[in-house]
Amino acid sequence: MTEEIINKVLEKIKHDKIEPKARWHFLLKDSLVWFLLGLSVVIGSLAIAVSIFHLENSDWEVYEKISGGPINFLFEILPFFWLIIFILFIIVAYFNFKHTKTGYRYNIFIVIGVSLFFTLCFGALAFIIGWGERLEDSLSNQIPFYPGLEHRRARMWARPDEGFLAGKILLINENNFSLVDLQDREWTVLIERAKLPPVFVIKIGDVVRVVGEVKSDNVFEAEMIMTEDMLKHMMNNKPRFRMMNQPPPDFERKFDEMRINR
Repeated sequence: MTEEIINKVLEKIKHDKIEPKARWHFLLKDSLVWFLLGLSVVIGSLAIAVSIFHLENSDWEVYEKISGGPINFLFEILPFFWLIIFILFIIVAYFNFKHTKTGYRYNIFIVIGVSLFFTLCFGALAFIIGWGERLEDSLSNQIPFYPGLEHRRARMWARPDEGFLAGKILLINENNFSLVDLQDREWTVLIERAKLPPVFVIKIGDVVRVVGEVKSDNVFEAEMIMTEDMLKHMMNNKPRFRMMNQPPPDFERKFDEMRINR
């Protein structure tokens, strides 16, 4: 019986002209699988780094005013684009590992758990050394349809009727300042009732976020004022805002800087 099976196998090999594959073929296949596995972890880690950057720069100071609570706010700011990429590449990493020589021996939950662990660790490290911010800036500058943090925050702070205003300071007076918002509309911001840090310093050309309410046409009463760096890049890229970086003429300027000590 055994001899009969051997003969059938040999006959099939001769008939189909089956030849053994060279050792380099298997080495190349294994190398490719491990390369794709490593690439999956790297891309997943970058997705985590950008996600952490999004979460860190998401107006936590005013989350109650934005959404009423931390859970609702978290769902509003979660970078779903990057979370989907992260999940996809965790799945890719799993399938690549299963195709290694010993990958089939391990339980699916162990493989995914280990992939998650390394991806999260490398992602946190990438965020710490600044790769998350660099990738975010690069994609925002080069891909017009990229759903970046800068554009999301711009939409968030272009709602004066809902109490959220951001813009560049044009002129500073004793109890108010003038700014132009993200939609090129000029406002007078009243600051007498605003909650401010013990030492509050702003100057012409600064970009600020203001929480408050509209009192009349182009007049906004501030409850809270915060400085802003991220939206400055967007505003400086617009011709109107680039011109505003220049100091105003002396006859327009009352204060170059406002310093309030409380």
